[in-house]
Amino acid sequence: MKGIVFGANVKDLRSFWKKRRNENTSKRKFIFNPVKKVIMGCKPKPTIVGNFMKEECLKLFRLYDRDLKR
Repeated sequence: MKGIVFGANVKDLRSFWKKRRNENTSKRKFIFNPVKKVIMGCKPKPTIVGNFMKEECLKLFRLYDRDLKR
């Protein structure tokens, strides 16, 4: 693996689900793994590009939120 590219980070995802925890009646559970934790054992260390197209990723959260309310 040469690298990891991500848009929304763990903080964004936690914030999104924290607001909906009481609203959401499903039994979904999520595991939040920061990129740094995922690559700890990787050799050679991959390149990390964060916040790539972040606003577009956050829009996906909002689309999901809208679908939950239907």
